[in-house]
Amino acid sequence: MAEATVRQTLDTWIRNKSGALAPASLKLYNQASRMFMSFLGNRANKSIWQITRRDAVAFRDCFATERSPSTGHVGIAFQSAKDEGLLKQNVFSLTDNLKVGAIERDTFTPEQVARLVAAAEGNDWKGMIILGYTSVARLMDTANMKW
Repeated sequence: MAEATVRQTLDTWIRNKSGALAPASLKLYNQASRMFMSFLGNRANKSIWQITRRDAVAFRDCFATERSPSTGHVGIAFQSAKDEGLLKQNVFSLTDNLKVGAIERDTFTPEQVARLVAAAEGNDWKGMIILGYTSVARLMDTANMKW
């Protein structure tokens, strides 16, 4: 098996994904990659073989309060490295996902809606915000309404 650094592996993975992902997804993958390399510090320039399950758990726990999908995205990169023969085991697949509580959502206040409408660009957006607020429809539902 060829030996590559964590940085080389993640950079190659991002390059390979660049044409296959939507820009928003690629941005998330880039962010996850940068976060993991930052988390590792100088170890990002060491062999990917030196990354252990303990590192994967520590990374997961470090960003757990942010509810970031970073661990999952890096795990996908490690799975890709395993599939390519760079690793024998994806250490991220050995970690348990943290149980995350439900996100509690609340309705917008009239003041918040007024600020959203004022910040919206164009009448289409303004109308969708007002329609969504007054009809309790989701944004996608207002965008797909037919008259």
